[in-house]
Amino acid sequence: MAIMHYQANGATFVDGGVILGVLTVAGGYLLGSVLPAVWFVKRQTGKTPWEMGDNPGAAGVWRMVGPQWAVFTAAFDIGKGTIPVVMARCLNLKGLWLAASACAPVVGHNWSLFYGFQGGRGLATATGALLNLSWGEIWPAYILGILIAYWRKWAPAIGIVAFPVGLTLMLARSVDSSIVLAGLCVVLVVLLRQIPWLVSRAKRNR
Repeated sequence: MAIMHYQANGATFVDGGVILGVLTVAGGYLLGSVLPAVWFVKRQTGKTPWEMGDNPGAAGVWRMVGPQWAVFTAAFDIGKGTIPVVMARCLNLKGLWLAASACAPVVGHNWSLFYGFQGGRGLATATGALLNLSWGEIWPAYILGILIAYWRKWAPAIGIVAFPVGLTLMLARSVDSSIVLAGLCVVLVVLLRQIPWLVSRAKRNR
């Protein structure tokens, strides 16, 4: 989407396309900031996931209150990753605008405006964004990640496997560079969120 400017009465204006892009990114962040895991867990236990020492995502909900609530959480989190990307593509956003639209719900999930910038790890929300960006390359990568996670009994293995494999397939199949950039940015946002968790895990294993 090109950024167009025009002047009238000495003032400079930005075209409506840019405004729609900003609204898509901002709306994606606000949507991502909605954490159903917090609501489900608090309703069932009277505590937030953080108070229970767990993650406000689908895997954490499974551990804390059971699989039925985890399914709803996963569906909502994947959906909120999908919607901004669908909107961006309908508006023909490309380049950094597409990347920002794909990242916005993941940023919102990881650093929620509604919960003091606390959040989850962003795997399900990133999944929704990535699947919509490049379905043909991402779904086989996720199948492989799910199989390995099941084998190892460790949910984070899904992303650890699926992200690099999916990006590699996108490059190997010469997917549009704008989509590859957006996918890479989504993965980097998820990795950034993992740093505190990885540091604490490393300290426990010393």
